[in-house]
Parts: sequence; C-alpha cells; structure tokens
Amino acid sequence: MYTYLAAILLFVPIALGVWCVGGRREWSLQLLTQTLLWAGILLHLLFLFRLYGEQRHPARDSKPVSWYEPLTVWAILVPWVALILLGWKGTYNPAYVPLDNTLLSPLLPLEHAERQPTTINPVRSRLYLGFHAALTVFLAGAWLTLRTRRAIRLLLALILANGALLTVLGIAAKAGGSEKMLWLIESHTRSFFATIYYKNHWGGLILLWVGIGMGLAIDAWRRSRAEERTPEFTLACLILLFPMLTSLIMAEARASALVAIPLTFLFVGGLLRFGLRSRQHLLGYCAWLAIIVSMLGALWWVAHPQATRMYERSERQLDWLVDGESIPFNARISAYRSTLSVFAERPVWGWGAGSFAYLYPLHAEEELIQPDGKPLFFEFAHNDYLQLLAEHGVVGGVLVLLPPVLALILARRYRWSHLAIWLSAGLAGLLLLAAMDFPFGNPAVTATFWLLFAAALAHRRLSTPEVRGPAGGRGVNNAA
Repeated sequence: MYTYLAAILLFVPIALGVWCVGGRREWSLQLLTQTLLWAGILLHLLFLFRLYGEQRHPARDSKPVSWYEPLTVWAILVPWVALILLGWKGTYNPAYVPLDNTLLSPLLPLEHAERQPTTINPVRSRLYLGFHAALTVFLAGAWLTLRTRRAIRLLLALILANGALLTVLGIAAKAGGSEKMLWLIESHTRSFFATIYYKNHWGGLILLWVGIGMGLAIDAWRRSRAEERTPEFTLACLILLFPMLTSLIMAEARASALVAIPLTFLFVGGLLRFGLRSRQHLLGYCAWLAIIVSMLGALWWVAHPQATRMYERSERQLDWLVDGESIPFNARISAYRSTLSVFAERPVWGWGAGSFAYLYPLHAEEELIQPDGKPLFFEFAHNDYLQLLAEHGVVGGVLVLLPPVLALILARRYRWSHLAIWLSAGLAGLLLLAAMDFPFGNPAVTATFWLLFAAALAHRRLSTPEVRGPAGGRGVNNAA
C-alpha cells in the first residue's frame, strides 16, 4: 500500500501540470504550485507514518528509514531555500515598475538598494518563486518516499502511460487539422502540440519520456531474462516510443528532434539487442517486428506533411545563411548577446525571477529592431543558462547547482543501474536542449525533470554499493 500511495502522490502533480497547458498560464501555474505543495506535505507525512511503523515492524525489502534522512535532504536543499528567500526579499526592492500589465510595458525606474536582490514585477516574481518553493517541498518528499524499486517503476510507468495517451491524442488532433489543443483549448500560436503551447516544450517532455521508456524496457528485459520468460512489458514500452518520436516531427520541433537523434539510435540498437539475445522467442519477435514496421509506416504517412515543411524550412534558412541574409538563427544569437548585456548590469544578484522579458527590450541589439521601431519580442532568452544568470546572477547560478551536485556526491558509492542510466540520458538530452531553447520555462517540464532526477538517484542508492577491491581497484559488493 505504501508503494502505491507514494507513486500516486508523486504522479498526480506531474500529470496535472502536463494536462493544464504545462503550467504556462497564470491559473495553471497557481494550480500546479498548490498541487505540488500539498503533495509534498502529504509525502512528508507518509514518510513519518512509515518511520513510526518501521520502529515496530522493520521492513525487509526497502531501504531502512531513519530520523536523519529529513535532516540530510533539507540540508542538501538549503541552497534552493536560500535562493527563494533572497528572491522573495528582492520583491520588496524593485528596480523598475511596469506602467501597464504587459511584458512589453514601458518601465519607470525606482530608487532601490543596488547591492541587494531586486526584481521588476514583484507579482510575477512571487508567482515563479512560489512554484519553486512548492517544487522544493515536493522533491524533498520524493527523496524520502521513493524507497523501493517497485515504487520507482510504478511511478515511471504511470508517467510513461500518461505521455503515451497525450501523444496519441495529439497525433489524432494534428492529423485531423484541429486548430485547438485536443480540439478544446484555444492557442495563441500554431506551434502547439497536445496540451503544450510551444513545440520544443513538448519535445522536452518527449526526451524525458524516451529516457523513461528505454529505462523501463531494459529493466524489464533483464528481470524477464532472469525468470526465463518473454519480456512483454519491454516490447510494450518500445512500441510506445515510436509515436512519441513521431510526434516530434508532427510538432515540427526541430531542436528537440535534433537532440533526439542520438537517443533514437540507442533506442534502435537496444531493440536489435533484445532480438539477438532472445533467439528462443524468434517467432514472437518477428511478429512484434512486423507490428513495429507497420506502425512506423502508418506514422510516417500521418507525419509526412510536417516532415516536408520541416525540411523545406531548414533548406530555406540554409540558403539564407549561405547568401549572408538575416535569418532567425542570427536573431537568436543577437538575443544571446542581449541577455549577456542584461547580466552584465547586475552580475552578482541578477534582476529577479521572471524579469528577463521586461529588461530584454532595453538591451536589444540593432539586428533585433523591427521596421516599426520595436524590438523582436523574446519572453525567454532561448538559452536557459544565460537566462538563469540574467535573472539570478552568479550567486543564483551557484545556489541552483549546489543541491544536485551534493546529491550526486552522496550517491557516488553506489553503482549506476540501467534504469538510472537511461533516465540520466533523457535528463542530459533536456539539458542539451536548454542550451538552444527554454524548456525550463515550462513549469511541467521543470517539475518532470527534477522528479526524474530524484528517481534516478533513488534507484541508484537502492543498488549494491561499490567497494574497493584487494588491489585498490573498484569492485562490486554482491552482499544483500
């Protein structure tokens, strides 16, 4: 019961965030924030309940519970708590005030303490800071309650199934020519897919889901091989990944598709590996292979128009690049330089959460100025690392990196499982995408990323610790 309850509490906020337009609207971000917060509180209570129960009946198949764990977890998360508190303090020291309620609003300078954290729009900053505070509580609860491999597999299977359902519905809506997200939700742009407004935000989710799918597939295959049975769950996970990868083409998410290429090669290699190592089930695998080939043909037939547009658009931009004309890629590079100019004004503390959209027009380079005299609008820097520096400065950048680094250091004595490796591959793909886009500008993508990071570390710490061999080398402790 504990396993199922922990997995469900962790899954519900993630699923809700994805279905509620990724948290990109104010109402959906507030709903996601509240759900994460309450789920995190319930997870902490669940941990205390487990601790109380294990004092009387120690568990055999899970990591033992101790009072030191909450202290350790929150000690690791202290840098994030400090960053949130500093950002909240900055909302009482605004440097500018927008003259209206739009991101392109003219700014009125205010007197403020220049050597302290600041912000532009306190309401917008508090909205983001509240989300990150709730996410911190949620992740602490995830670390405390993901104590069995079964709970981790169940959580990942739920996330993958939810992603597969949304993918199928999104493909059906796109193939039918719907102008609304899932035939219901109005979108301000044609770059949407399923319930996600921006194509590369959808692509970021796909990268994470592919990591989950391959990790579960290999994990199930290894367990089924030990039990000498057909890995049906492995094949089911692999089949689910085909429509997910196809949705990248249908969404015309070129940056995400580019990052997904190496994952796809590994995916195909893993599929061939399963077939070659299971010759005793050759007939069954041939049947599955026929189904997969048929599915690929059907998906390509559905996605062919979008693939053609992606190719023609890339070819046209390549011609422009050869001719030396201005192209969107050049505009993005100019936006990066403008972001560095924003950062250079306040390199220590930055300008506050959610402030980039207001400051960017003041630093826009000449290449970004349109004929009407207004700069080409960028709500995000299209590079999450540069935007992190612009909004939170060097201090904020260091504080953001400290908790994951500390967590990895604590987990260094455990060996990497195949599931944790594939989850890490999906996480690495998203980190690469963040260098050319803004996937962390989507709250649902951010929450999914950090939950999978916690799941990978939890699965790793449940693995057998590595020990030093007799000659000083590293060995594996096979003790139970």
